[in-house]
Amino acid sequence: METAYPWTTDAADSYTNSFGEQAPLPSYPFTKEGQAAYLKDLTQKVMDAGGKGIMYWEPAWISSQLRDSWGQGSSWENCTFFDFNGNFLPSINYMTREY
Repeated sequence: METAYPWTTDAADSYTNSFGEQAPLPSYPFTKEGQAAYLKDLTQKVMDAGGKGIMYWEPAWISSQLRDSWGQGSSWENCTFFDFNGNFLPSINYMTREY
């Protein structure tokens, strides 16, 4: 299963974020801790149902000087496994957790 989840509603650039304007899922706020809990719980549920795990859509798509037809930066920087200073977020640990 492929997934992603915001860790903030803030932006590191002027590019419009793809996610974060809608309401967060119940029990999973758009915070570093909410993103980590979402990934841990979702992975466990998928595995309990017979799946092998989840694949996270683009955990490293941080803001950059990239320019495309819609703007400059990243529409995804609030869904990465890195904060706006490049530090790992707790969510990255879902991959090494014992399930």
